[in-house]
Amino acid sequence: MGPTSWMAGSGVQDMLKAYEAATGNKIKQEVVPDDQYLNVMKTKMSTNDAPDLLFHNKGFNYIPANFLEPITGPILDRIDPTVAAVTTIDGKFYQAPVAPHSFYGVIYNTEVFDKAGIKVPLKTYQEFIAAADKLLAMGVTPLGLAGKSTWTANQPYLVGGAYVFAKNPELAKQISTNKIKPADSPEYLEMIKRYVSLKKYIAKDYLSSDQPIIQKGLLDGTIAMEFYPDVTYGDFEKEDAAKAEKLGYMPFTLGDDYIAATFPPTDEAAMSIPVNAKHKAEANDFINFATQKDNFILLNTKDGTPGSGISPYKDFTVGLNHFQQSMADMIAANDIPAAPFLLGYLDPNFQLGDFNKHVNDMMAGKAPAQALDDWYKDYAKVNKAAKTEGF
Repeated sequence: MGPTSWMAGSGVQDMLKAYEAATGNKIKQEVVPDDQYLNVMKTKMSTNDAPDLLFHNKGFNYIPANFLEPITGPILDRIDPTVAAVTTIDGKFYQAPVAPHSFYGVIYNTEVFDKAGIKVPLKTYQEFIAAADKLLAMGVTPLGLAGKSTWTANQPYLVGGAYVFAKNPELAKQISTNKIKPADSPEYLEMIKRYVSLKKYIAKDYLSSDQPIIQKGLLDGTIAMEFYPDVTYGDFEKEDAAKAEKLGYMPFTLGDDYIAATFPPTDEAAMSIPVNAKHKAEANDFINFATQKDNFILLNTKDGTPGSGISPYKDFTVGLNHFQQSMADMIAANDIPAAPFLLGYLDPNFQLGDFNKHVNDMMAGKAPAQALDDWYKDYAKVNKAAKTEGF
C-alpha cells in the first residue's frame, strides 16, 4: 500500500513488474490519495486489514516500531550503519529506505562570492557572519528565504544547529526523554540565538517571497545564498542551465568548532512490514529484492531519468547532481564529515509536535526562550499521549 504520488511513478511500477517477472509472485496494489494516506494507514494497522507492505516516509514519527515486523536478510549487511540507526531499536531494523538521501546545506552564487573575496567552506558561525557582512556591504542580499512556505525557515536551524547534539549526544537523549527542556540548556539556547541572528541578513519581505523569486535572485546574483535541499538543482537548471552551473553547494554550521555535511535521516521514502501482515516472509523478500542496486535505481527512475543523491546502501552508489557533486567535492577536500541534521540525533520514538511553529514564531519576533517553551509544551503533550519514555 502506498500514496498516489509514489505509486503512480513509472519507476515504482517498473520495479514491481521486475519483481513479478523475477519471482512469479503477483502484487496487489492498494493506492490511497496522499491526503488520506496517513489516516487510512493507521486504521489498517490497528485492524486485521493491514497490507503486507507499506510505503511511507522513514521514521517512527510516522509508524511506531511496535506496529512493525523487523526486517531481516542480506539488507542488514548492506545498509549504511548511520542510516540504519534511525530506524533500529534494540538491534532490530524496521524500515528500509528505498530512495537516495540528500544533503541539506547552502546554495551560493560562486561569482558573487569571488567578487566579495569569500573563500569556502565557511567552517564556523563567525566566518559565516563575516561573509554575510561583506555581502551586505556590497549591496547584495546575503540570504534568500521563501517565507511563503512555512518549512523553509527551519533549514538553517536544522543544518546549522546539528553541532549541539554532535558535540553532546547526551543532551539529545535528555531532551528526548524529558530530562531537560530545550530552553533550559545553555548550549541549545545559544544555538537558537545564533539562528535568530541570521534574520539581519534576510530580505525584509521574505514572508511574501516564494521559491521562484529566490531562485531567480540566486541565478542573477542579487541574492548570494539560500538554505535549500540539494535535490532542487533541477529547478535551477530548467530556469537557466548556464547560470545554474555557477552555483555551488556547501555545508553550514552555527557552531564554533564543528561542521558537517548534514542530511535528513527521516525524509526519504521507506518500506516496512506491518506486524499483523498476512505474508511477512514474502514482504521481507520483496524488500531485500527492491533494495538491490538495479532495482533500487529502477525504483527511483522518473520519466527515464534515474534519481540522484547519496545511496543508503554500502554496496552501490547512484548519480549526483551538480549541487550534490559540489558538496561531495568540498567535504572530501576539507575532511568534513557527513552526519545527520539536528533532529536526527533525537530518539527515534520522540514525537516532535509542531516543530515548524516555534521556528516561525521566532522569525516573527517571539523571544527564543519563550518559543522553545511553547514548543516544549506542545511536544510534551504529544509524547505523553504516545507514552514516550520520560513523558
